[in-house]
Order: sequence, then C-alpha cells, then structure tokens
Amino acid sequence: MPLINGRSRKAAVAAAQVAEADMALMLAPTATHPLVTVTGTGQTRPTIFRASFAWPWQGQAAARFAYSQLRAGKAALFFNPGDDYTLALADS
Repeated sequence: MPLINGRSRKAAVAAAQVAEADMALMLAPTATHPLVTVTGTGQTRPTIFRASFAWPWQGQAAARFAYSQLRAGKAALFFNPGDDYTLALADS
C-alpha cells in the first residue's frame, strides 16, 4: 500500500479500534504502529495481534546493532519530525 503523508500506516490503528469495539479478532501481520495493539492510554487491546515488531523495538534494535556490531559510539539521526514512524525510531 503506498504511503500518502504516512496515512496508510495509521489504517491499521483505525481497523484495530473498530475490531476492538466489536470484540473481533484482528491479526495484523505487517502493522508496526504501537497503537495497533495498545490504546493511547496504555491499555492492551485483547483481541488484536501483530506478527511484526513495533516502532520502539525497531529503533532500539538498530541502536544495539550500531553499538555492538558496528562499534559506533556516536550516531547522527536524520528524521522527519512530521512523520510518526521516523520520530518514533529516533526517540527510541
């Protein structure tokens, strides 16, 4: 699915909200947005599941790789502050 200003990334969040309201099971194999499986208040969505890693984990894994495998002690991050995905990676 092509991205238009990052909107298609949030489609899974909207779908999760609808599925949760109906107590329907949702399996999101490629959804990485943190709010797919957790609400904005931190409540776990009990019927929503993902098979991929959420954004914060991706950022932490990239940092661990750079430090342990590349032996990088410093890093420069380039990100778009208007893009939730790149901001989440940079924050984590």
